[in-house]
Amino acid sequence: LLPSQVIDVLLTPLLILIFAMVTSTFVMFLIEERTCQFAHQQFLTGISPITFYSASFIYDAILYSVICIIFLFIFIAFQWMTNHLKIVILFWFLYFVSSVPFIYAVSFLFASPSKANVLLIIWQVIVSGAALLAVFLIFMLFAIDAKVKSVLTNIFLFFLPSYAFGSAIILINTYGMILDDEKLMEWDQCGKNAILMAAFGVCSFTLFVLLQFKFVRRFMSQLWTIRRSANNNVQPVMGDLPICQ
Repeated sequence: LLPSQVIDVLLTPLLILIFAMVTSTFVMFLIEERTCQFAHQQFLTGISPITFYSASFIYDAILYSVICIIFLFIFIAFQWMTNHLKIVILFWFLYFVSSVPFIYAVSFLFASPSKANVLLIIWQVIVSGAALLAVFLIFMLFAIDAKVKSVLTNIFLFFLPSYAFGSAIILINTYGMILDDEKLMEWDQCGKNAILMAAFGVCSFTLFVLLQFKFVRRFMSQLWTIRRSANNNVQPVMGDLPICQ
């Protein structure tokens, strides 16, 4: 068995990697349904976009819940953070709420499922991991003003759910033996992470809803360089979204 110190070091990157890879794959179904025109055919038959995307979201939530349940049993079996499992489960939920709406929103910008999956994994794993390492090294090696430090941290916590999730797990793992749940959820501990993750989820969901409107899609299409396939004549990436009347 690995020493507990090694497990503590590897636990956070492992959780980020697994949850990021699971959630990033959700984009593939959305893009495949759109590019093969199946989603468009469903809308023509009278199925509302709300029903279509709700069904997809529920399926993703069930799959994500299964992964969380597996990890929950592992945590209980190996006595990892068992005193604060409620907070751990809360951040698993917040990670889903903050990352999946964003994945749904940006899915309209891609025509290739594999490319979208890879880029989302880079965003969730590599960028967030680099941010964690950079913040640790910069704050340890350089004297930075407290306000600047707070602003940089808040930016990373808001735009990088994996960063917020990972830093919360580190805090729970580090201070869980000396702080109770109430203390851990204070603003200076994990509370800020939870609020900013929820805020990013709300913003991403709002963006996803706005993208259902034709004038918003037209504006976004003008900003985004749309690539067409010379072989199969793929339609514009955002041109076949359902129209909200």
